[in-house]
Amino acid sequence: MKKEKLMIYPVDGEYLPFLKYSDLLEQKSSVTCYAPKGWFYVNKTINIPGNRTITVKDIRECNDFSEFDAIWIVNSNGEIDFSHSILPIIEQAAKERKSIRITRSLTHEEYVLCSQLCKTYGNLLDSQEQVVCSHDFTPNILRIQTPIVFVFGMFEHTEKLDTILYLHKGIQKAGYKVKTILTRKNETDAEEFLSFPSFMYEKQYSDTDKVFFFNHFIRRIELEEKPDIIVIGLPGEMMPLDEKHNGNFGIFPYLISNAVHCDYAVMKLFHNFYDNTFADKMQEIVRSKFEIDINAFVVSNSILDVTSVSTATLRFYESEKRPTDLPQNYYFNHFDGTGESLCKHLINTLQMFGNYRTV
Repeated sequence: MKKEKLMIYPVDGEYLPFLKYSDLLEQKSSVTCYAPKGWFYVNKTINIPGNRTITVKDIRECNDFSEFDAIWIVNSNGEIDFSHSILPIIEQAAKERKSIRITRSLTHEEYVLCSQLCKTYGNLLDSQEQVVCSHDFTPNILRIQTPIVFVFGMFEHTEKLDTILYLHKGIQKAGYKVKTILTRKNETDAEEFLSFPSFMYEKQYSDTDKVFFFNHFIRRIELEEKPDIIVIGLPGEMMPLDEKHNGNFGIFPYLISNAVHCDYAVMKLFHNFYDNTFADKMQEIVRSKFEIDINAFVVSNSILDVTSVSTATLRFYESEKRPTDLPQNYYFNHFDGTGESLCKHLINTLQMFGNYRTV
């Protein structure tokens, strides 16, 4: 079977975990990543598993799409003008009759423009799956037998996706069937990943309805897919930083923790917030607010600039420096101070549940 040559755009830190942990690169004969001029990762080389590297190119270097079979428009953190920087790429790909896939979140107007372009040039537009909730549901919380793993962050920008994909791949490699709900859209070709369900964002549903919907959504996965483990990424933050930076007030962790029971919880921390005193405080808050015990803390590469907390816009920096003294059950790059992996700790913990939850 011929493998396709794939162009991905616009790539920044938001998309990199998919390149690191999904099998995307193995499934394609070649993958070329592009980003707009001035973006941080342009001309930077990214290390990926298997002692390989990939360089993000300036989109201005791409004058024609003849070398590609498919174009993939993905989500990004960087600000980008749709009409100026996204739509022309889609139009050019449509003209050259390339396969077009869009997993980037679009407004209704933007989606209509893309659809019209593809229709004009005879292209099919590949859009991401949508999880539809049934209005005919019994208002009961159904029991979930499959072990559930939560990955959530003390706030946004704590690199949750990186840990979610790492755990998925590690559990799979250990020989278990795993189904993973991401904190965002699924931007891989793997069916074991699911986008975070769109009904959780819909204002037409009450919070009570969302709890029931999410519970039934997970139960349906359990019945249909029969996974050994289900990993759930929780979007947003565990709690507000302050009155200025409140995110979504920890609504998603609250709703999801009411919908399903958590058997193993991972909390992502900023690189400059990881001492025992802070961890004890986080554990106390999570227990009282969500009735969850944190099994492992993972220190991310992301540093919160504390001087920016008093301003309107938070600033974040990256650090590859390993913390000098990791407390117990703390992980950096998914290994603790003794060299044990987070995935091994997770599997060992779940195995202690006994036969009623066999892993």
